[in-house]
Amino acid sequence: MEEIQKHTITAKEIKSFLEERALYSWSQITKPDLHIQLSPDLTLELFCDYCKKERPFKDYRNRGGGAGLPMPQPLSTTLYFTYTCTGCGKYHYDFYVQYDADKSRMRKIGQNPPWSIAVDAEIESIIADDVEYFKKAKICESQGFGIAAFAYYRRVLENSFNKILEKMLSIAEEDSDSDQIEIIRKAIENRVSEEKIKLIKEKVPKYLLVKGNNPFEVLYSSLSAGIHNYNEEDCLRNSERIRIGLTFIIKTIKRIFEERDVYNKAIKGLVS
Repeated sequence: MEEIQKHTITAKEIKSFLEERALYSWSQITKPDLHIQLSPDLTLELFCDYCKKERPFKDYRNRGGGAGLPMPQPLSTTLYFTYTCTGCGKYHYDFYVQYDADKSRMRKIGQNPPWSIAVDAEIESIIADDVEYFKKAKICESQGFGIAAFAYYRRVLENSFNKILEKMLSIAEEDSDSDQIEIIRKAIENRVSEEKIKLIKEKVPKYLLVKGNNPFEVLYSSLSAGIHNYNEEDCLRNSERIRIGLTFIIKTIKRIFEERDVYNKAIKGLVS
């Protein structure tokens, strides 16, 4: 008998979708063979308004064993997810998700509490005067207005990128990395955002690479085609990439500065 190949939708796909995607933006997923694969047992990392910090969230509903029951094939439907904070046990998130079985994709059509437009303090320290533009971008993204979101995120990136490069330059100088110093200085001197990113993406510092993924490549590819070549869906997808890439770069650089500062202080204490 010919073996039937099973698709395995990963829990990571659903977790990333629920944590990060805004309303009305389609996400492709691995085609599932079983309906239960659309609702895996997950722990989400979300902000709890009671605890005032990011906490693990779990779905405590009875999932049932399903022993002896036929496993239904996944059909187009609306899925409901509810997750409760494991810290306080009070705060919870509800998600309503449209699943399109024909195209193996899903999108949020409802979320409570709404997608937050709050700006992380680590991000705010870099984007400074453009915080309001970042918030407006998140509002547009959450409501599916891709072109407007893309335009706002692009403006934030263009205005703040030199500050990011200056932080990277400080790290390179501390490490006496002459190659990095030269390329970052060239990027700072360039006036065009795409050209700045193009310069640095070819020699990105190792601390910003995750399994070979280059966040500057993500930013460059998202910006290079230009807003006038994108439709709403394209802009929504690329605005999300800009937000995720920019957030990752800023948080990673800030963490490195903080860890080096703690280390330097500790070493000085030992020497003295």
